Amino acid sequence: MFEPDAVRKDRKGLAESLRALRRDSGLSGERLAKRAHMSQAKISRIETGRVLPSVTEVERIVRALEVPADAAAELLTLAKIANTEFLSRRRMRRNGAAYRQRELAAQMQQSSQIRFALPTALSGLLQTPEYVRSNIYDPMSKISDEQKPALIAAKLARQEILHVVEKHFNFLLAEAAVRRFIAAPAAMAEQVDHLVSVSTMPTVDLEVIPLDVQSSSSPINIFTIYDERLVTVETQAGSMALRDPVDVREHLELFKYFRRNALKGEECREFLRAIAADFRSRAG
Repeated sequence: MFEPDAVRKDRKGLAESLRALRRDSGLSGERLAKRAHMSQAKISRIETGRVLPSVTEVERIVRALEVPADAAAELLTLAKIANTEFLSRRRMRRNGAAYRQRELAAQMQQSSQIRFALPTALSGLLQTPEYVRSNIYDPMSKISDEQKPALIAAKLARQEILHVVEKHFNFLLAEAAVRRFIAAPAAMAEQVDHLVSVSTMPTVDLEVIPLDVQSSSSPINIFTIYDERLVTVETQAGSMALRDPVDVREHLELFKYFRRNALKGEECREFLRAIAADFRSRAG
């Protein structure tokens, strides 16, 4: 997979290759722009590395330049790599756990609508302090004890963004994510009560897909869509960022598909209250 430093090199290489091919063809930027049905300014920004072209845009450019098939295939592969970043868990730990939270906060600051597909775990934006602590102090966590207090503080601070009225958050939770036993039963009941409370916020749509809903497919990984420009996908090994419009559209379609089976509004809140009551009955 691709670490950020390697991806930056691939982006630079892509820009340089496209610029060299245009010059070798004898075409001006203006002529290429007309052939590729793009603006001359966009061609210039791509060639100087100021703008990352999508795979589709690279395809249009190489076709306009009549690049041989083998070379075109190499450039398209490079474009796919450049539009994908992979940040491993190891690198996250080296950077510091709180640093990752600041990165996520910055990404949200730049976005107006953020969609979360949560099949297995709750977003940090939805977690109570006790739930956060139980999660971070899990025996399988490889975060150093020195980093844990800062990470807890950063996770909780990031939740303030839910109050920014210019933004909208759509949380799509599987019932399994809600019921996942992260903390003691009483703390879990409090966590589910908190989900009910968050669901009433004007900036939030919170929906739950029950376990007993029949569906031919379900989300496999946690993914987040920022506006219609970026998708991040969480795996056990790390986090992948996808910027190609084709990948973004595919995840938007998946999100809409999964939403069809979700409980919404008061029906969702009643469902969550029943889960909270179940946790309380286990608390004794």
